[in-house]
Amino acid sequence: MNQTLIRNLLLAAACWFAAQAASAAETGFYVGGFYSTNEKDESIDIYNGFTLSAQQQLGYSPLQASAPGFDTKANGYGFIGGYRLFQNFAIEGGYMQLGSVKYRYRANGLYPPDANNPNGFPSSMTLNVDNEIGGIAVSALGILPVSYRWEVYGRAGVMFATHDFKFYIADAFGPIKDGFSESATDFLAGAGVSFMLAEVYTLRGEFIRVFDAGNKDNGEGDVDVISLGITVKF
Repeated sequence: MNQTLIRNLLLAAACWFAAQAASAAETGFYVGGFYSTNEKDESIDIYNGFTLSAQQQLGYSPLQASAPGFDTKANGYGFIGGYRLFQNFAIEGGYMQLGSVKYRYRANGLYPPDANNPNGFPSSMTLNVDNEIGGIAVSALGILPVSYRWEVYGRAGVMFATHDFKFYIADAFGPIKDGFSESATDFLAGAGVSFMLAEVYTLRGEFIRVFDAGNKDNGEGDVDVISLGITVKF
């Protein structure tokens, strides 16, 4: 076999593999969803400060308190809709629910003295805080087909988020439930890999970081999202 024939065969094989890689990259609409595990890089100090402020406003003096529970990990989910304009570019929009940071506090202490309790009114206190994040995300995707079924991609975009700060206080006088919501625009970036099934379905695994989610007064920090999802194209 001469060198010209070998070269032509190699060139034909390269063209065939390139065609196979590109043939899966059809443009058009797709929808999907994902399930995720999330972790927020946040300090407990904001929550300890909120607890101290609440106790001062209520006139409560803790005498014995357990170490606060603080969990920055949560499960989440999302729904997406996208349009692939070209082989290497798509736009996506959808809803992301990133779960909540959970803070738990328990104490025994006293309320100010009165006529019936000259030494102070004893009471336990339970304080729970759930700081939840969710919102609409819009992204641009740069896509690199690796083979007919496999692709890798990068993501950049913004999340128009709502941060729900909910608290619950229970003591000898009964429960108090309240909270407030704030809006923020948070940037995000990520990278993922996808695998196509049956020419229509695509399985995805992805890492996303939402930068500085929240605000400095009520808990701000990066949220790392690891997700598994599926899309269906039309």
